[in-house]
Amino acid sequence: MVVRAPQPGGGPEQHGRLVPPPARLGERGRVHRHQRQDRQFAGRQRGRVRLPQRLVRAGQVAQRQAQRGPCAGDQRPGVVRGERGAVALARFDRDVLATPGLGYVVLSVGGNDLGISFAARDDDGPLADFLKMFPGAPVTADDVIAGYRQLIARAHERGVRVYATTIPPYEGAEIYTPEGESARQAVNEWIRTGGAFDAVLDFDAVWHDPDRPSRIRGDFHAGDHLHGNDAGYQALADSMDLSLFG
Repeated sequence: MVVRAPQPGGGPEQHGRLVPPPARLGERGRVHRHQRQDRQFAGRQRGRVRLPQRLVRAGQVAQRQAQRGPCAGDQRPGVVRGERGAVALARFDRDVLATPGLGYVVLSVGGNDLGISFAARDDDGPLADFLKMFPGAPVTADDVIAGYRQLIARAHERGVRVYATTIPPYEGAEIYTPEGESARQAVNEWIRTGGAFDAVLDFDAVWHDPDRPSRIRGDFHAGDHLHGNDAGYQALADSMDLSLFG
């Protein structure tokens, strides 16, 4: 997510606290074998605009601009590894830091790296063909953290504040393994306590089932234990402190 700072001398939609619309660098929808299903795709598309809608209501972004706001997460990148080469480390300068008037960045990446790396490799399994798209050594929790550090350093060099979301749970999804869950918890602990980010948006805390924290709440996922439904994405948007973008 990218939020630009207010620009002096702008038009009627650029005065006071009004800023151009948020975009994001993140995983639009974490990896799923049935990624083309219309219902899930539509839900993820609606989910993308929840925060811009809140900013509109708070008077922090113009409605017209929010409707056309850019999103840098359309290819499901990971921090280190991504589908069709959509890797956050490679795209960060082009898709994010090149944004004029950049003020804030929200990083919502890492889940794909871990989910794919720790997914069970079975040549006859339902994900066999998909996982063959990602050869090479597994991406570890330390690799993801090292990638975060690179992105933070690049942004801070340009005076840009960096916020991060924790990685939501995904037990019940096809890619889930206990090893992947351990790595997710390790990365989330670093995000929360490492002090590297300027702020943390705890999506894991919003989505996890209190009775089984390795799963998304039943009323917040789209039936696959991986992607959010409308209520889930609305809960994420409602959990964000808008003063971070003021």
